Amino acid sequence: MSSCGCCGSALGPVGIRSPDRLHGVPGAFVVAACTLCASGRTLPLVGEADLAAFYPGVYVAHGDSEGAGSAGAAASRLIRRWQASRMLASPALSAARELAPGRALDVGCGRGDLGAVLLERGWRVDGVEPSPGAVEAARERGIEARAGTLGSVGLEPSAYDLATFMHSLEHTVEPVEDLRRVAAALRPGGTVAVTVPHFGGTQARLFRGRWFHLDLPRHRHHFTAEGLRRALDEAGLEVRRTATSTSAVGLAGSLQYALLGRWALREGLGFRLTAALSQATWPLARLFDLAARGGGDLLHAVARRR
Repeated sequence: MSSCGCCGSALGPVGIRSPDRLHGVPGAFVVAACTLCASGRTLPLVGEADLAAFYPGVYVAHGDSEGAGSAGAAASRLIRRWQASRMLASPALSAARELAPGRALDVGCGRGDLGAVLLERGWRVDGVEPSPGAVEAARERGIEARAGTLGSVGLEPSAYDLATFMHSLEHTVEPVEDLRRVAAALRPGGTVAVTVPHFGGTQARLFRGRWFHLDLPRHRHHFTAEGLRRALDEAGLEVRRTATSTSAVGLAGSLQYALLGRWALREGLGFRLTAALSQATWPLARLFDLAARGGGDLLHAVARRR
């Protein structure tokens, strides 16, 4: 019987059914919620070897489908850089702003958008990323990126001052195991920063199978604040603070799913421009989250190795 990936408790009955609304990967996918912490788990269960089938070649975090030399790719890179700079201002990455630059590990580093910003601030950055193409792009930006997952890439013990999971922990097969691997790779007192979609927020409860951040089947786990705290604690990490925030794309994407059943422009620059234009809806999304009092659609945590 399947159990919660955050706290190990039993899962309740299936609560959400949804196709892949972003990239149209075929299959039937469901989410069952934990009976204790209310976090969700995507079913059917899969192993790490099966995950690649869920990520098409145009997956937005892995490359520029417009072509490296095109004007579209240049515009896409500018948008990504702006997004990475905004990410550094998030509640989770306040840790990076408070720490003296040292050695950082970016889990799920993609093309190195966040890593490039950390490099500019004086950090030495290693990355782990399943996509070989994205790893190559990250290396070109000066990041010591390795292809694979935390289960396949060995980490040097007690080597890092900071580890980041920026929209990557929800993609893992067993999040507590990956957090344990990172905890062992942190120096004593080292910091881990996590940002994931907020499964306990109002937007998630309202839109359910049409919630943008559900992103089935790629998101294997769906975290509540209680579930994320339990996962970090189970991994031997001391939670310092948690918070929520409102993303620019979440409400706009969910409205597209509710009206159209899918994201209007799924690939490359069209996706990025649509996401960038969604910034205009952020004040409305923020007012919605504040009025509903369920917290924003993103969940953040900062913890440290005991």
